[in-house]
Amino acid sequence: MASAELIFPTPFVKDDDTTTRLSWYVDAGNVFNQNNHSLSILSPTHLYGNDSISWSDMRVSTGISLHWQAPVGPIIINVGRPVVKNPGDIAETLQFNFGQTF
Repeated sequence: MASAELIFPTPFVKDDDTTTRLSWYVDAGNVFNQNNHSLSILSPTHLYGNDSISWSDMRVSTGISLHWQAPVGPIIINVGRPVVKNPGDIAETLQFNFGQTF
């Protein structure tokens, strides 16, 4: 539902280097109702009921992200921690992404 990213200079990298980017991020969001199987109809009322969204279901995470435009394509490494989580949530501390992001 919300995302913020603060980009700052990458340490130990030349100032004129445009292939690397270091940032701090905060993400907040929710997921759709997994018990509703009518996702083929793209109306919001079919994805979730009006009573199924609550602020207590929000999840928030923060972390550091390193983006490198490598010769073979973009490589993104994220190190993050949940700020708001519920029992049973599975947290990913380290995440690698290779290739184009959409």
